Amino acid sequence: MDQNIKNRLVGIAVISSLVVIFLPMILDGSGIENTDLNVDIPPQPVAVASDAEFVVKRLELEQKIDDLPELQPRFVDENSATDRESAEMASDTDDDDIAGQAQPQVIERTNDATQQ
Repeated sequence: MDQNIKNRLVGIAVISSLVVIFLPMILDGSGIENTDLNVDIPPQPVAVASDAEFVVKRLELEQKIDDLPELQPRFVDENSATDRESAEMASDTDDDDIAGQAQPQVIERTNDATQQ
């Protein structure tokens, strides 16, 4: 073997043995502080007293919901709508709403060159 390779192998062996001997002395864990973690869990909250007015309003709303009629599913075919149904749908629209909407204006443009 070459002398340089022998020297390198001996150097690696010496350095690794020094690391094995001295590294546990340096890293013995004395720098780590043991801390106890205290967790304070608050007690379960006590039930909040309910407001009597809120309970009354809630009961009134539930009564109104119970009084609503049950809706029956109904299928409507646009092609088979009768004249009576179309008249009812037309009467449902409010004329004031239609009058209040802005109507599109049609402006006829005339070409001055074609009129001359």
